Amino acid sequence: ILGATIATSQVPIADAMGEFTGALGRQFIFIGTVISIGGVTMASALYTPRLVQALALDGILPAKLAALGRRHVPVYAVLLSVALVIPLTLSGSFTAIATINVVVRFAQYIPTCLAVMVLRKTQGPSDSFQIPLGPVVPILATIICVWLLANAPLDRVLIGLGAFIVCAPFYLLVRQRINPAQPQTE
Repeated sequence: ILGATIATSQVPIADAMGEFTGALGRQFIFIGTVISIGGVTMASALYTPRLVQALALDGILPAKLAALGRRHVPVYAVLLSVALVIPLTLSGSFTAIATINVVVRFAQYIPTCLAVMVLRKTQGPSDSFQIPLGPVVPILATIICVWLLANAPLDRVLIGLGAFIVCAPFYLLVRQRINPAQPQTE
C-alpha cells in the first residue's frame, strides 16, 4: 500500500489506513492504538504486583513481598514494581522500551512453543485439546519468533535477553533452595 515510503513512515499502519480512508481512518488507527496501549498498561499495572506476590508466596522472592495491606493489596509488591518500572520508563524512548518488551515476549514464546512438542511426546495427546497439524504449528511459531528476534535491533535484543541471562541463575539457585531434593535438569 505504501510502497517505498514504508521505510520512512513512523506509523505505517496508520499511514496505510490513511491511504484507503483518508485522515479519518488514520485518526481511527491512532485512537485504537492509544486505547490498546492504555489497556495493556492498566492490565500490567494490576498483574505485575500480583506476579511479584505469587513469586513471594512460592518462596522465590522474600516473603515480605506477599504481605497484604489493610485493603488486601500486596503493598510491598506494588512498591517494588513501581521502583523497577519508573527507572525503566525514564531510561529510554517509548520506541526503545516497546522494542525491548517485544523482544522479551518473543523470547518467552520460543520455549513455550518447544514445550508443546516435548509435552505431546512425553505425556501423549490431551483428551481435551490437541493442536491442529501436530508439530507444524509449534515449529512454525518457533521459526517466526527466531526470525523476528534476528531482525530486531541488536542492542535491544541484547538488553531484552540480558534480563533472562541475569535472572536465570538467580531463579535456579532459589529453586534449588526451595526444592533441594529435586534434581536440576535445565
